[in-house]
Amino acid sequence: MLKRIIIGVCTLLLTLSAAGQQTPDLRVMSFNIERGDLGVKKNRGWERRKDACLKMLQTRKPTLLGLQECNSTQRDDVKACLEGYGHIGLSVDGDSLFHKVSSNPIYFDKAAVSLKDWGTFWFADDPDSPGMFTWTAKKPRNATWGRFVHNRTGREFLYVNMHLQNGADAVLNRALSLRLVMQKISQFNPADDPVIFTGDLNSNAIEGYIVFLFAIKL
Repeated sequence: MLKRIIIGVCTLLLTLSAAGQQTPDLRVMSFNIERGDLGVKKNRGWERRKDACLKMLQTRKPTLLGLQECNSTQRDDVKACLEGYGHIGLSVDGDSLFHKVSSNPIYFDKAAVSLKDWGTFWFADDPDSPGMFTWTAKKPRNATWGRFVHNRTGREFLYVNMHLQNGADAVLNRALSLRLVMQKISQFNPADDPVIFTGDLNSNAIEGYIVFLFAIKL
């Protein structure tokens, strides 16, 4: 069976096939929500954007939602507005309370999918140590992963959501980070199940490390 990886920076529809039959679509949304405590002086803090963002999420009702740059206030507000959803993920410092630190949480509609396992890893030489950062990074970045089961069909899949380092001086960091993501996908997905991969790549297609994505069978 071929592994399928869906890469997204916007809302998309994913259809998984099992035993020759089509399962219901999974609505997957990736959204850099911008850390809520930033942008206040520029009139785009979370309180300014909150109502519109939450209304959009309630309208779209994604089965799976990957946020980037989300602080704990936003995390809790999103959870409160999405009734019947669970969520996973730790901040880049490894904490559960992080008003001035970001995270990359995954939200999931528990009526549609069930969570089997999850974790967080950091873009560093020691990816399992919370708050670690290397490879010329200025601050820690991480990725959240979850193994899910589609409730109606019993089909399993892996979902990874992350946020790469920004800046023209971080090309090497992004390349090594993305290589780590590919290694972790192989580690967490030995059965070669479908994979959903979303995030803010902070890059463009001409950066050479993008070839890592196409080195995997599609």
